[in-house]
Amino acid sequence: KLYSIAPLIVQYVHDNDVWRYDFGKKTECIKLALDAIGISSPLDPRWEVLFENKNNIIDEMISNGEKMISFRDSIGDNACKSYGFEVDLCGWHGFALNNTFGGSPWFGDRQKKYDFTCAFFFYLKTKTWEYSFYVDPSKDANAFKIAQSINPEGGGHKGAAGCTSDKFIF
Repeated sequence: KLYSIAPLIVQYVHDNDVWRYDFGKKTECIKLALDAIGISSPLDPRWEVLFENKNNIIDEMISNGEKMISFRDSIGDNACKSYGFEVDLCGWHGFALNNTFGGSPWFGDRQKKYDFTCAFFFYLKTKTWEYSFYVDPSKDANAFKIAQSINPEGGGHKGAAGCTSDKFIF
């Protein structure tokens, strides 16, 4: 485990990238905090501060990330109540949400309740519907197979997959 001797911030990024989550919710907190401050380039000079964990900045990022998760979950729940609905597709019972942001966290506990969840929106530039499917690992549904049934050019894996279509499928 070479990554275990890397700077702590690198360990968190790795933990998220490989979907391991050895650090639990802290990994998601760091991911959201990095997204919020807009660090995307490996050459960004702010990495130096993070590598050295100056002034315990990683603890501060985790604290800020916890607040972001709470905010996102509240918005996600309100969005699901206002813009979401139950659907049946490919023999599976799911929950769909009209949401341009996508991402499985927006569905909250609905991930466990349904066979699959789906974030979708209409992309005006291409005049296509964009679909992102998510399946909780404890479920038998297959996000990749669902996406492929709509458009054979869709891609992903069992847990998360997406596709486009010129048709609204629900």
